[in-house]
Amino acid sequence: MTTPCYLYFDIGNVLLHVSHEQANQAMADVAGMAPETMRQLVFSDSGLEWKFERGDLDEPAFLAALNQAAGCELDPAAIRKANNEIFRLNTDILPLVTSLRCSNHRLGVFSNTSSWHWAYMRHRFSFFSFFAGAALSFEIGAMKPEPAAYAAAASLAGCAPEEIFFVDDRPENVAAAIVAGFQAVQYTTAVALRDDLRSRGVHFNL
Repeated sequence: MTTPCYLYFDIGNVLLHVSHEQANQAMADVAGMAPETMRQLVFSDSGLEWKFERGDLDEPAFLAALNQAAGCELDPAAIRKANNEIFRLNTDILPLVTSLRCSNHRLGVFSNTSSWHWAYMRHRFSFFSFFAGAALSFEIGAMKPEPAAYAAAASLAGCAPEEIFFVDDRPENVAAAIVAGFQAVQYTTAVALRDDLRSRGVHFNL
């Protein structure tokens, strides 16, 4: 097995715990909508959040669609705050990420996310400075598990796919990464991830 030269981490439920239900309720409260209505509009499989994260909608278009559905002009700052404040640090993984960074491994994030979330996370969680690269759906115009997302991530890493390690919480994203040639595992615990990295020849002090 080739020792990875680049380590990609998913964000949601790997680096950070995420609650989309919390965002749904908070946004519904701001918009004066029933939570189920907001869920169908924003958080369904092809809803506004998916289009925002994929880069199909920019911030003004996302807000305009919400305003149209609500039938009024919503407070952009309140909607953004409700959409953003859904993240908690996964404290279990922080020592591992810190050790990898201190051992001079090349780290990146590879995530389906929006411009709002990325700006918020970088401001709120200082450890994102550990990651030199970022393959983000809203910037690359593709979402995991679409093949184009993995091609873009490999290009940004500057490595052959087989030299890239990737960890994600969703099995379909891991399966697609393996098809793309990545070394990939599903996240369960920080201890299991630590052991898996070591089994692939990734050295660090922890």
